[in-house]
Amino acid sequence: MKVTVLDTCSLINLYASQRPQSLIGAVFDGVVVPKQVLSESLFIRRPGDDDPGQLVLSAIDIDLLVVEAGIKVVELDQEHELELFVRLAGILDDGEAACEAIAFSRGLGLATNDRKAIAVASDLGLEVVTTPEILMRWIDATSPERQEIREVIKNIERFGRFKPHHASLHAKWWDKNGSGGK
Repeated sequence: MKVTVLDTCSLINLYASQRPQSLIGAVFDGVVVPKQVLSESLFIRRPGDDDPGQLVLSAIDIDLLVVEAGIKVVELDQEHELELFVRLAGILDDGEAACEAIAFSRGLGLATNDRKAIAVASDLGLEVVTTPEILMRWIDATSPERQEIREVIKNIERFGRFKPHHASLHAKWWDKNGSGGK
């Protein structure tokens, strides 16, 4: 997929998968993240040192993502991007508004799971990919073992606290391939 802008949820999910380099490398020609998203992408959950059954907050290592996964941090730096950002910030949060303004003005794709953001992106004519679609493309590109697929989905659910909405187009696929699949 062409160079894509990651929103907060997508960034957190990729990090929580514990395979961000593999997923990004297999699916995208490149990824960018607006600075507004970095300020929203602070923590995931991880097993506690004293009690692995207890999840604790753990800071997201943005430097690791930049160096090892090749994520490029960008800013709103064009007048039309700033104007669109201000307009979109009236209906979306700042991170999603920045993502969509950058994706639209630079001709990039958008990774988001937010239904409202997807609707706005559709109105803008943006190519959108969701976390389940990222995993589907990763599977098609790399043919991982079934256990690895389950582990990635479990990691995203447990550490990133993400599961597609039950009415989502890919909710059944997610359940079948995740911990619900046998």
